[in-house]
Amino acid sequence: MSINSTTGLVTWNNLGLSTTGTWQAQVMVKDGKANTPVDFLLKIVSGTPPQFVSPPTPDDGTAFALKIGESIGFNVKASDTDAGDTVSLNHAGLPSGASFPIPAPANPVESTFTWTPAEADAGTINIVCFTATDNKERAVQTWFGFFYFTNAKTAFIVGQARGVVLLASAKHNVSVAIYTPLQVKIAVTGYGRADKNQISQMVKTVLKLKSIPKPDDVADALAVAITHAFSQKMRGF
Repeated sequence: MSINSTTGLVTWNNLGLSTTGTWQAQVMVKDGKANTPVDFLLKIVSGTPPQFVSPPTPDDGTAFALKIGESIGFNVKASDTDAGDTVSLNHAGLPSGASFPIPAPANPVESTFTWTPAEADAGTINIVCFTATDNKERAVQTWFGFFYFTNAKTAFIVGQARGVVLLASAKHNVSVAIYTPLQVKIAVTGYGRADKNQISQMVKTVLKLKSIPKPDDVADALAVAITHAFSQKMRGF
């Protein structure tokens, strides 16, 4: 196990472990005046985790651009290939007024997300996370973004821009990685509610820049790039 003292990213390579079990680790946070221990429990289990089934589940990272008053609905389905396992579905970040009934554990398991954004939601962005967990506590997540606009023209512009990027990438055989704001915040700062200034400060620190990148869009782009670099490193690329 190793930790990057600049970013706080903890990396653990468990290749070679032949048995399942629980390991305890501790990271000491120091500021020159006091030490604060942070404890982790790392559980190694056998078998395979559940997987989301697509379709009907939309692709991970899908962004939906909606008009106010326009209803949206889709099914989220997950299954597990391990014999005898059951899967539970749960959610986080569900907008006010949205519905996602939690079904009883099953294999496969499925439920329906529905929502109609109201006038108060205009111009906002919501990130919703769905989690599938099997009875051995192995879990996977999928994330979706919802963008709400008061008129269709704005929604079409955002959708067109995203479509051009995806189409150009596909034509040139370039893979596309999509990260939610929450994923970027956690990867760059370690805190899911970090504000723009905190993110910009960490971008400056990680990249060893003399000043905070300007304008804000530049700092945001660099934060996404850092998130992708960390993600690839975690996957062994």
